[in-house]
Amino acid sequence: MLAGALLSIASAAIVFDINVASFAGILVVLALVRVPQAPLAAAATSGGELKHTGGVRAAVKWAVHERGPRRLILGLFAFALLAAPVQGLLPAMADSVLHVGAHGYGVLLSCLGAGAIFGALTLARLPRSYPRHHLIPLSMLAFSLCAMTYASSRWPLLSGAALAVGGVFWVWSLASSSTAMQLLVPEHLRGRAHAFGIRSGVLLTAGALALFSAWSAWAREPAIDLMQPALPEVRGLRQMLWEALTAASHRAQEVEPGMPPGSAEPVEE
Repeated sequence: MLAGALLSIASAAIVFDINVASFAGILVVLALVRVPQAPLAAAATSGGELKHTGGVRAAVKWAVHERGPRRLILGLFAFALLAAPVQGLLPAMADSVLHVGAHGYGVLLSCLGAGAIFGALTLARLPRSYPRHHLIPLSMLAFSLCAMTYASSRWPLLSGAALAVGGVFWVWSLASSSTAMQLLVPEHLRGRAHAFGIRSGVLLTAGALALFSAWSAWAREPAIDLMQPALPEVRGLRQMLWEALTAASHRAQEVEPGMPPGSAEPVEE
């Protein structure tokens, strides 16, 4: 929400600068976190113990055969896949459909963020007795209706209002689904990732990536190089780092006559 507001009153370069500075606060908070070691040491997460309980296979079998978790996973998959264009295509909607430019995009993004914040603050106030198997699909349906209103509207004000209301139901559906899944998982099925050990986990995933890379190298696809873009100017490492930190190429852009430089999206180089 703050990024959208800053984008509408300043420039995208300023948003990137503040985003970089904000990580300092995150690092301080993470450094101050203290996790108790005793509960973790006592948890049944060793490879030998998990071997007797079925390991990863038992967790997958439970998720597939139990009706509640299966529906939650299906709902999360559908929502993640089908709701992504609402935010992903928001810049294109602002520019090509609603014709409000970069500043209007910032306002629309703020509307969606404000709704999400309001949804997070109000979710805990919903009655505990209200069944989540009602709340989750109804929230997804309400978000879908808001998204359809936003997409079909020709007025930026209506689109912004639809995004604000939709942001509430976005958080309600996702947060309720995640909470419900955590409450449903039996204790003996938690910690499946430790079945083979940390070293084995890294080796297996890296090995799988190596196999895929070797196959890609063997079955080369010349069609990737059909497009021949202009080669970028050769620059030194120091110059590239400086431009990345200062968003120099971003600030130099002029979106359209009359708009200040730095209001466009980053240049792909």
